[in-house]
Amino acid sequence: MALVFPLTNRYNTSMKHTPLCILLVGLLVAGPSAYAQKKVNYQSLIKSIVETPARTAQLTKNLTDRQLSTLLTKMEQQNAALERQIAAQQKLQANVLSQSRASVFRVIPSKNPTQHSLSGSLFKTTYQGQEEIYGAVPMHILRDAAVEAGMISYKFTAAVQTPQGIQAIPAWVVQLSSSTTGDLALVKFRKEDEPLLSALPLSTQANTFPQQVYSVGYARSILTEQAFQLVGTTSGGILTAQIPAAYHGERAGYCGSPIVNEQSQLAGVHIGSEYLSEQNSVDELRNAFRLHRPKVKKGDVGYVAPASFLQELVNAYHKPSSKPLAVRLGGYEITHLSINEYVSEIELLDKDLKQLWHKQIDYKVSYSAAEVALRFQPQVAYVRVHIGRSHWVKNEKGWYVENTPNMSSVLYPLPPAALRK
Repeated sequence: MALVFPLTNRYNTSMKHTPLCILLVGLLVAGPSAYAQKKVNYQSLIKSIVETPARTAQLTKNLTDRQLSTLLTKMEQQNAALERQIAAQQKLQANVLSQSRASVFRVIPSKNPTQHSLSGSLFKTTYQGQEEIYGAVPMHILRDAAVEAGMISYKFTAAVQTPQGIQAIPAWVVQLSSSTTGDLALVKFRKEDEPLLSALPLSTQANTFPQQVYSVGYARSILTEQAFQLVGTTSGGILTAQIPAAYHGERAGYCGSPIVNEQSQLAGVHIGSEYLSEQNSVDELRNAFRLHRPKVKKGDVGYVAPASFLQELVNAYHKPSSKPLAVRLGGYEITHLSINEYVSEIELLDKDLKQLWHKQIDYKVSYSAAEVALRFQPQVAYVRVHIGRSHWVKNEKGWYVENTPNMSSVLYPLPPAALRK
């Protein structure tokens, strides 16, 4: 909100003892059309001043004409500076959103191109000194249920924004992650199509919170723009964001959209959200939406796979045997996973390997529950981590991705509780 005080008529000496609240109200009434054009809301300012007239009078009754003029001039300068800052921020936002629009592509489903709205992100990075261009799409649209519903397989068509307008080009998935971790698949395009693509550079800066970011994606087939803040990270390394509230299903198809920082770099990719995050159970919330429509919307929680994860996807594409994902629990590094592996279950065991606690790790859920259980159970002597893997499977309907849990496990001994980190 910009507060602009038009002081074109200099101050009358007869106003020497006029309370500041009356002076300001008079100034605000002087030019309503100009303020309407600027969409400036002065009500909160007037209210805050008028509600404390005694204090205002006390502060201004002993001011000379020169002092009052100096005070108001200073306020005028401060608010003019604020207006310039807002204009600069609006210009920055417009520039970032313009570049973001060109970096999002629409994933066209193979079976029914008009039925589903899906988003993907274009980015560029450097590998061994060479610049490379990729796309990223959410892993969960490759799952068997999604393929059956008419989404995509490992080959699909992408509608991209080019200098000549929107064009449909072929694309294919070259590297999987897991829908329970980063939930992104790496996409490649034909070499001859790459000059048409407006790919954003990956952010290499460390994330700070809160961090202002912008996003453009296809929600229910409508190109949607949002501005929000990254506010933290889960124990699994996924960024969390406070995003505008929406009713369940309003963001359908928005997963895969680029999350862009103020330097027009790709800070990450949107991979999911929880509606009305103050609720403890998403399932309870979904049931509630069938019965009631909330009168007041509150902020939701968005999940973002960070730029560093996209770089790990690229590295894994070039070096499939790498294990870049560290699994940490209680301050200890339990094991490392390949990019397409995930933790499917965690067990806490005593010294005789008797199970004290266990939990299956659900879709995009962090390990925080295991951290809490470990903290309050000093008798835990071992941690057993079960590892699953995402991989391609083919049936009569085509190729799709399947998550196979508990394909292997790792048993990690912990030091006595008194010696733990």
